[in-house]
Amino acid sequence: MESVTMFRDQTVFIDTSPFIYYIEGNPKDRELLSAFFDDLDSGSFFAFASSLALMEVLVIPYRHDRKSTIQLFENLLLNTWNLKTVPVGNDIARLAARMRAEYNLTSADAIHIASAVHHEAGFFLTNDRKLKRVRQCRVICLDDLLSKK
Repeated sequence: MESVTMFRDQTVFIDTSPFIYYIEGNPKDRELLSAFFDDLDSGSFFAFASSLALMEVLVIPYRHDRKSTIQLFENLLLNTWNLKTVPVGNDIARLAARMRAEYNLTSADAIHIASAVHHEAGFFLTNDRKLKRVRQCRVICLDDLLSKK
């Protein structure tokens, strides 16, 4: 798919929502995210996600005892060859505090953005338009990619 070629040979930080839309099957985003994760799996680019994303994606499946969905999320976030799930350490926590103060972000959003900045990601893939105001990294929304189809 043409719209995901912009990520080739780049580093992409993935917010929580693309994982949820991919696994849970949001019909609007399914084709785009399938192409995105296929490109990632083929080695076209490298991706990061915060360990916070793992916590966020597992809440609803745990709440509803959906063991197969838990396994799908864990496999995607922990066993995808070209995707590294990174911990939230003190450096990221400090940067997240500064980002939260500067942009009035939620703690979770600040941690994700700070993780992307800390790991020098070329792109931050999300579906949260309000994060586009962040200047320290290039925020790309799924809707932006869908409009390029």
